[in-house]
Order: sequence, then C-alpha cells, then structure tokens
Amino acid sequence: FVNFLILGSHANPVIDLVNGVNQIMNPEAAAWTTETGWRLMFVSEAVPAGLFALLVLLVPETPRYLAMCGRDEKALNVLSRINGSSQAKVILAEIGKTVAKLLRELKGVGEKTEKLFTYGWMVIFIGIMLSVFQQAVGINAVLYFAPRIFDTMGMANPMVQTVLMGVVNILFTLLAVFTVEKWGRKPLLISGSIGMAVGAFGVALCNIVTGLPAIISVISIMIYS
Repeated sequence: FVNFLILGSHANPVIDLVNGVNQIMNPEAAAWTTETGWRLMFVSEAVPAGLFALLVLLVPETPRYLAMCGRDEKALNVLSRINGSSQAKVILAEIGKTVAKLLRELKGVGEKTEKLFTYGWMVIFIGIMLSVFQQAVGINAVLYFAPRIFDTMGMANPMVQTVLMGVVNILFTLLAVFTVEKWGRKPLLISGSIGMAVGAFGVALCNIVTGLPAIISVISIMIYS
C-alpha cells in the first residue's frame, strides 16, 4: 500500500520489447523511481521498524526465563497479568518442575541429555528440505517482481494487482495461523503445495495457449502466492 501511494502519478516504468531490445517507454517515471521513489520507500520502512523497537521495550521477559534465573516473584507477576492469579500459580509450579529437570540434565545429575539425532537423520533431513523447498518454489521472486509480472500481463496499473496479491497473501496467512492447531500442519502444507502447483500451472498455460484472458494469469498468480 505504501509503495502504491508513493508511486502516485509516477507510474511504474514500462519496459517493452521493441525491435528485439527492451526499451523503457516512460523515461520520466523511470528516472523518478530510481532517483527518488526508492528512497521514500526505504524511509517509510523506518516508521514501523522504529515503532516495533519502542514496543519491544515494553515486552516483559518470559516467565520461563525468569524462573530459570530464580526470579519467581516477577515470573508470577507476568503470569498473573496474562492468566489470572490462581492459574498463574499452577503454571509457575509446572514451569518450576520443567526448569528443575532442565537444570539436572545440564548438570548431568541422574539423567542423560538428549542427543541431536535421537529421532534419526530423516527428521532433520525433512526439516532442512522444508526450508529449502520454501525458497525453491520461487515465491520470493514472484513477490519481489510482482509489478513487473502484472505489467507484462497487460494490466493497466500493475501496482493495484500487487496490492491485491499482498492482501490475499495476508488473509491466507491469518487463515493458517488460526487453523494450524485444529487442522494440523501437514494437511495445510499439502494443500498449500497443491495450490501453488495449480497456480504455477495456470500461469504457464496462459503463456503457452494464446488468446486466454489476462485475468486467468492474474488469478493464477493470486492462487500461487
């Protein structure tokens, strides 16, 4: 939204293929974007970053950390603000048991510290590959170059579609946040991967089959994101 407002009348410079060479069709817009626009975009990011830094100062230490440091009274105060006085005492007692067990493990008294590969190499391999595939699917490239992608699809104002894609992305992220404990991580991961595959296939199909409406590509990009 901020980038959309900053660009204003300075429409994203259109690059078109003319006689086999990419040419900038709006030199004035390109000059303003490269000289001034990007600076305003970075400055705008300083506002939420500064606000975040100030708000973090108000965040208390976690009760578990306070209990590990022997500051039970302060841990109880934090828990009371969140869960109420009666429930706070129960939670603090459970934390105390966990902390005591952890300290025994660290000191090597009576218990064996859990090793890294207790659950096998496959679990670690899957965890690493999940992170690899999150990057390999190419979502970052789509998000970064969304205005240019929508521009090549023939959209009049590609920033509008970029804003819409961001809204869709946030809505489905919130959906995952509120349903992950109910539906489970694996079903969401599988359905999300299938959705990305369908979206990517739709975009590819529009580039193979001529004459398809541009809106199909736009919808496919939304599904993919």
